[in-house]
Amino acid sequence: MKKRIALYLTLCLLLIVSVVVLIPTSAQDNTPTPDPNNACNPGGAMAGKCNSGFHADGKISPAEIEWAWKCGWYIARYYAGTFTRDQVPDECSSLLPGLPQQVTGPTVEATETATPPPK
Repeated sequence: MKKRIALYLTLCLLLIVSVVVLIPTSAQDNTPTPDPNNACNPGGAMAGKCNSGFHADGKISPAEIEWAWKCGWYIARYYAGTFTRDQVPDECSSLLPGLPQQVTGPTVEATETATPPPK
């Protein structure tokens, strides 16, 4: 009787451990999750760029790093949908994605449908 209870408890424990191990790995994917606090953090749109500078000359200033982290805060909220383009300060607007081009040209007005010529 004691062996049966021990076997039952062992099987239950094994089942619980298997479920706990399998659930996180099955829900995992390879896409990075952006940090909602700052786009400079790992997985963010600016990850790896905020401490190394944005200038082509390779020079990095403390003011530039401060600007990048400040803008990273706004950019993270833009990508999360919390802020609109208008809510991102002008000094950070160069980091926003481009707007889609709007097609301009003559408008086509609806006309009556043509009737086929008589046979």
